[in-house]
Amino acid sequence: MLLKLRCVLTDHCGCHLEEELVKTGPDSDIDRPDIAQPLCTAVQISLVNLLRTWGIAPDNVIGHSSGEFAAAYSANAMSMDTAIILAYTRGKVAQMAPEGGMLAVGVGRDEVGQYLASEVELACENSPNSVTLAGSRDQLEHVATRIQNEQPDTLLKMLPVERAYHSGESFVTHTDRFNANWFSGFMASVGAEYEELTRLHLVNHHENMAPMYSTVTGTVITNPSELDPAYWRRSLESPVFFSTAFQNLASSTQNKHQVVIEIGPNSALRGPIQQILRSISMSFTYCATMRSNESN
Repeated sequence: MLLKLRCVLTDHCGCHLEEELVKTGPDSDIDRPDIAQPLCTAVQISLVNLLRTWGIAPDNVIGHSSGEFAAAYSANAMSMDTAIILAYTRGKVAQMAPEGGMLAVGVGRDEVGQYLASEVELACENSPNSVTLAGSRDQLEHVATRIQNEQPDTLLKMLPVERAYHSGESFVTHTDRFNANWFSGFMASVGAEYEELTRLHLVNHHENMAPMYSTVTGTVITNPSELDPAYWRRSLESPVFFSTAFQNLASSTQNKHQVVIEIGPNSALRGPIQQILRSISMSFTYCATMRSNESN
């Protein structure tokens, strides 16, 4: 299976999976979106396939940001090749977007609204107590300073990315949309091109799929045709409503004890998942397939 993924990556992006995965330090290109996004998707797909050999298949799936590619594959809504290619093309167009940044903030969606400024948008609703903002780096630093001064105990972390993902439209001033100070947001500037590239490569399965709770809309998808090029463009440009979608997923299970398996190279969503499920008093067991800097 790794050989198959390597062939897909080589054919479409000129990189070899194994070679990129073992690179370290200055030799690694993992900070490049066109490398990081297909590699992360490849790791996730490998884990999905491993779980399948053990007889473990999902009742429901959910993906955070580009994690929706592997989620769609896990749900049997998309082929392995398609997931890898869409992840790569997303990374390529992201490189063409204006440079920006992202800031993780330990407050909820409603509370963070007062801190949104020019060129800063809500990018991810991670949990009832966690969001991510996107925008220009200098404005994000200004917002971080303001939050630190007003709420010094708030968790703040500037993410190690050079793009403002999930930023659709930004306003230099909070006045009229048609004011001369309005401009197209960071990811919106490349959204149309990504939609066209997606249209060229998207091949959905036309079979039964596991329910996939969309973090673009917050609602459930049960038909692969809904995952069309326009959907994947929205996934790039729009905020990630992970908390809303996950709560909807949990509420659909009729309060049964849930086993939540996070599929990825680290347990990045452990905190948000626990916060969401505890906020609705859901009984659950959380499992991470991999953790950073651990060999087992």
